[in-house]
Amino acid sequence: MKILHTSDWHLGRSLHQADLTPAFQLWIDHVVDTVRAHEVDALLISGDVYDTSTPSGSIVELFSTALRRLTELTTVIAISGNHDSAQRLGFGADLFKDSLHIRTKSVDCGIPVPVYTKNGTLGALVYPIPYLDPYMEKNALAHALEQHAIMLPNEEEGASKRHNSPIAHKAPEHNRTPENNKASTPECTGIVAENPPSVMAENNTQPRIQGNHPSVMKAALELIKKDCEEGEFSGENVARIVMAHAFVTGAQSSESERDISVGGIDNVPSSLFRLGDTEGVGPLSYIALGHLHSPQKVGVKGDPPMRYSGSPIAFSFTETVQKSSALLTFDGSQLTDTTLIPAPVWRPIRTIEGTLESILDAKNQAYRDAFARIIVTDSSRPPHLIPLIHQAFPHALDIHYRSSTQAHMASINPSIYNPLDIIMDFMKETGGRNLTPEEKELLSCVWDNVKAGEE
Repeated sequence: MKILHTSDWHLGRSLHQADLTPAFQLWIDHVVDTVRAHEVDALLISGDVYDTSTPSGSIVELFSTALRRLTELTTVIAISGNHDSAQRLGFGADLFKDSLHIRTKSVDCGIPVPVYTKNGTLGALVYPIPYLDPYMEKNALAHALEQHAIMLPNEEEGASKRHNSPIAHKAPEHNRTPENNKASTPECTGIVAENPPSVMAENNTQPRIQGNHPSVMKAALELIKKDCEEGEFSGENVARIVMAHAFVTGAQSSESERDISVGGIDNVPSSLFRLGDTEGVGPLSYIALGHLHSPQKVGVKGDPPMRYSGSPIAFSFTETVQKSSALLTFDGSQLTDTTLIPAPVWRPIRTIEGTLESILDAKNQAYRDAFARIIVTDSSRPPHLIPLIHQAFPHALDIHYRSSTQAHMASINPSIYNPLDIIMDFMKETGGRNLTPEEKELLSCVWDNVKAGEE
């Protein structure tokens, strides 16, 4: 069984206002060729298909054409990310053919997508978890847990009987109702608990889930655990793969990810994906993550294998790691091989820093066709800076002048220097000459008057 893990296509995004449509087309052609060459059984897109919730008509047509080409070759499974509109991306999902599955509803995550080999045998079960907005999804997930009589692990024993019938493979009826009793709902403190607590409603039968990312992810995984243990395919020796669009603790972000909170509020601990009753990894074979744009493995010892495939295109100058997709090979339930397939590069990105003379040196002409960020560090701003840079680097997107004086002044700790000496040093550096005795005396006089005024 071969699965190709991708994510964060961000169709429609630009880089410093540069149109990336040719790069997206190149990527789609590459994915089609990879699926065909490796006889991939399923393609995963772990969220952020589009860059905005309202993509342009041409971008929607680009993705539609990609799906038509891909579904002729393999099964495509996609989830909505935080940049997608779940309603727009999921429109008509119930009408799609068997080779296309787009999941945008949190309560459906316990309903696996079966993936079959070319000879028709079941090879994998994919559990898609779309991006979970805590305050939008907590009530819907609590209702789903109640429908399946699932108690969260830290609830008091005997509060409710656990139902032992298999989970129904049909999306439950639910309403995304707004929070109507905010005062009684626990607020997120910003501290990520290893085992997020749950709070019971007054009737002690329906779990009320906290409005934070670990709690809603825990609830979604409980639906998946229920199906693994008691569902239609329980006991089958097949790969069980979870798709999730989330920020897992310990992963490294980059400048191009928007809407990622600092301080751990949006993080979910990797240990949540261990679905074993007591110890060990549990039934999950692989976690196909999306949300972060740098390809990377995450998790700690004892977790199931998990990885961010990363975005297929660099969306910032900090993304210097080779972009790739992950080709996964499974034997039964075991992940036996992970091969990183390098993504094609339409235009490389490059940061070039130095004096204007060194930047325009012939050695840098190899980067003439790159998307370039240019940082000029001459002691004074060179004349005709922008035209000279654009003549040498026609695709330069970000041009800065940062003198050596600015870098020097930024490194000074004012708490250990006389402020007047710092001012005089600055005047000397910016003027390119030593101050005259008269100028020094004038600065000293002005400084004394400033100090006197403050006193």
